[in-house]
Amino acid sequence: MDLSDRAYLDQMFREMYGKLLQYAYANMDDASLSEDAVQESFQVAARKIGVLRSSDNPKGWMLNTLKNVLRDYKRQQARQSLRILSTGDDEPPDTEEGHSSRENEDSWLNLMYGGLVSDEDFELLKLVYVRRFSLQDAAEHLGIGEEACKKRLQRARLKMKEALEDSELP
Repeated sequence: MDLSDRAYLDQMFREMYGKLLQYAYANMDDASLSEDAVQESFQVAARKIGVLRSSDNPKGWMLNTLKNVLRDYKRQQARQSLRILSTGDDEPPDTEEGHSSRENEDSWLNLMYGGLVSDEDFELLKLVYVRRFSLQDAAEHLGIGEEACKKRLQRARLKMKEALEDSELP
């Protein structure tokens, strides 16, 4: 990158950083991830400075780059979420005291998956895959028969899988 490219990118950074950060935060609702996404967008711009400079709409190009970075972040989160749900291997983040509590676990799960499926399906998935209830115990907890629980679980897993796959689409 030559001196004029660097000056162009510095000017673009001064003009666009705040706006891009606002956009990222509105879409990610996490200040740290939002800032990372904006920084990564400018890294892409630095690598593709020729494309950026030749663009008819450089500000639009930067916004589209940020959108792509945000989409990639969401895809990564969705893949991690699907892996966690299917294997149950991952633990939620620790509390400040250094141990995980049920309240912290529920907050973390609600943040990651809330709204992807109905509340009833979500509760069933948490019972079976997070709290490791047997089908019989989950059915008893929900006040339904074991076969009904098994079928609801199959449907809930399918809905969650579809929701996570849909979140990966551009």
